[in-house]
Amino acid sequence: GAQKAAEIAKENTTELNPFNNIKEYTFNPNTELRDFAQSCGMGDHESVSRWVEMWSMVLQVCKDKRDQGSKVFVMRHKDKTLGEEGILGKAQQAEIVMAKGYEFVEGKDLIFVDFN
Repeated sequence: GAQKAAEIAKENTTELNPFNNIKEYTFNPNTELRDFAQSCGMGDHESVSRWVEMWSMVLQVCKDKRDQGSKVFVMRHKDKTLGEEGILGKAQQAEIVMAKGYEFVEGKDLIFVDFN
């Protein structure tokens, strides 16, 4: 089950980033954690209760690939008066805390990207 999710995260699905001309894999937890759960045969209820486990596996893969330039990017609202410093969801706050627990450092390999 959960091992299948980790295997999917390790796939070399890449796209050419038009901004830096580098091939990269982007994982969007808003949609892809659900895909991971489904690939593991989990229903919605189980996937909700196991999102921490699945996100941890994604972060472990990122950490293991850090020497290849792996980074965690976090979208936040440009208006820092919204949410907590522009972070609008509580789940996203937890994802950030977990990334820091995997030794991602803000400004180095934990990058915040502002949006309107």
